[in-house]
Amino acid sequence: DTTVSPSRLASAGKLFREAWLIWLFNLGYYLLANMAQVMTYFIIGKQSGGLFGSAQYLVLALQMFLHYFGILMAPRLMVWHKADLATFRRRVLWIAGGASAIGLVAFGVLWLLVDWLYPLLFGEAFASAAGLLPWLVLGKFFAVGTAMFTWGLWAEHRDKLPVLCCLPCCLISGALYFVLLPKYGNVASAWLTLGAETALLIASAVAFLFAVRRSGAQAG
Repeated sequence: DTTVSPSRLASAGKLFREAWLIWLFNLGYYLLANMAQVMTYFIIGKQSGGLFGSAQYLVLALQMFLHYFGILMAPRLMVWHKADLATFRRRVLWIAGGASAIGLVAFGVLWLLVDWLYPLLFGEAFASAAGLLPWLVLGKFFAVGTAMFTWGLWAEHRDKLPVLCCLPCCLISGALYFVLLPKYGNVASAWLTLGAETALLIASAVAFLFAVRRSGAQAG
């Protein structure tokens, strides 16, 4: 039955009121993670947008894999949070730190191999975009840490904090595209993407530690 009834509208309204901050965070993060492609195309041109897109498409494939890891971890975070707050905090920090460490290793490996690998994948016409890939890949591993902290904040019922962490990063990086892209080109897009992911990771970590400390103090 697809009939729209007052009770269904009321249920939808209740769902929206409960989840609108989560939706707002997801919208903000989507813009943060993907605006580089659009900004590059419209600010410095179609050719630069195509070069940046070649790296971005590879990173999107990685992002899909890492995203499913985050989804798989989310129920475990809820269980850890319910069982023991100290264990919950420690494991979230370990996962976020481990993902960031793996990202740094991946960055180093790609930095050594990308000049050989990129033309092999896309041809010499795209070789000038090879240097973008390590920076974008590192950002996606940092995003795993951000996801862990964000899920941790949601487990703490601190839905507003992820939004307060994300939106300033999104707005500031969005403004910087107009300043830096005309001067530095595609490299600026990669740096700004990584910079925004890094700023969000740090802000989310601080918010998570703050929220867990408050919960521990209230429990004590």
